[in-house]
Amino acid sequence: VGVYFLRLNTTRKPLENQKVRLALSAAIDRRLIIDNLLQGGQTPAHGLVPQTEEYTTPKVIHFDATEAQKLMAEAGFPNGEGFTTDLKILTTPKETSIRMAEALQAMWKQHLGINVRIEQREWGTFLTAQQELDYDIAVGGWIGDFLDPTTFLDMWSKGNGNNNTGWSSTEFEEKLNLAEQNADPSERLEILKEAEAIILNERPILPLYWYTTSYLLHPSVKGWNPLLLDNHPFKFVELESN
Repeated sequence: VGVYFLRLNTTRKPLENQKVRLALSAAIDRRLIIDNLLQGGQTPAHGLVPQTEEYTTPKVIHFDATEAQKLMAEAGFPNGEGFTTDLKILTTPKETSIRMAEALQAMWKQHLGINVRIEQREWGTFLTAQQELDYDIAVGGWIGDFLDPTTFLDMWSKGNGNNNTGWSSTEFEEKLNLAEQNADPSERLEILKEAEAIILNERPILPLYWYTTSYLLHPSVKGWNPLLLDNHPFKFVELESN
C-alpha cells in the first residue's frame, strides 16, 4: 500500500489556482509512464488512497488532454500563453526520479504548451526545500504504516510535518475528526471517502500511481507470501530442501 505523487506549493503563483493544478493533473498520462518508464505492474492512481477490499477509492483522477487544455484556458493560460517560464520540478539525482520528471516535463509541454524546468537536489536539501516551501512542484511518495485510509489522509492536515504544500482545509479536517469519532466501520470509511474527495477536488497533490513490489523468489523458499504491508516475519519463512 503505497502511492507516488507530486506535491504542489499552493502558496506560489500560478499553483494557487485550483484549475491550474487540475490541468497539470489531467495532462499526465499515467498508463504511458507505467508501461514505458516504470514497467513494474503499477496501477495508475485514480485517487490518493490505494484501494483495498474494505475501502473503495473515489475515481476522480484520469488522463484527459482536452479537459486539461480547457482548464488551463479557464485559468487564463490558453495554449500556455502567459504561463510562467520559471516553474520547476524538484527531484533527487536518482535516475528513475529524473526520468519521471522528464516524462512529466514532456507531457506538460505537449498537452498544455508550458515549459517546466527540472531542478535536482541531494536528499537532505531536497527535504529542506519542501519543509521551507522553497519549491514549486516536488516528487514524493508514501508507504502506508498500517492498513487504513488515515495513514494516507492525516498527513495533509494543517501543520502536519508531511504536508509541505501550503494547503489546508477546515472541511477536510472536520471529516477526519468525524470519522475518528464514528464507531461504525462502514460509516467511518464512507466519511473518509468524503474527506479524500475534498483533497482530490482541491488537488494540492497529484497522485500518479500505486506501488507494487517486484522480487525474485526461489522455489525452495516457503512461507514468504505477498502482503500489502510487505512485512515478512522470518520465523514463518523456511528453505525447503529437494
